[in-house]
Amino acid sequence: LFRSQLQRDTQQQMNAVRSNSSLNPDARNRALVALQDQVTAQASALLGGPRGLEAYRANGGQWIQGMLPPTPATR
Repeated sequence: LFRSQLQRDTQQQMNAVRSNSSLNPDARNRALVALQDQVTAQASALLGGPRGLEAYRANGGQWIQGMLPPTPATR
């Protein structure tokens, strides 16, 4: 339940940022980074802190890291 609701809400917000034609690529990436930071903080708080968040990431929560497009250095 936690994953599906948080992931669904986050996906809606990501789609809104990505489809916002008033944002240039740099502003869009900054908005996605801010959203990722927000989601990471929410998930960490709900999961009891950094250890809970890391356990979640290791067991299906990789989508949080996948929110951002690859940087030129990682392509």
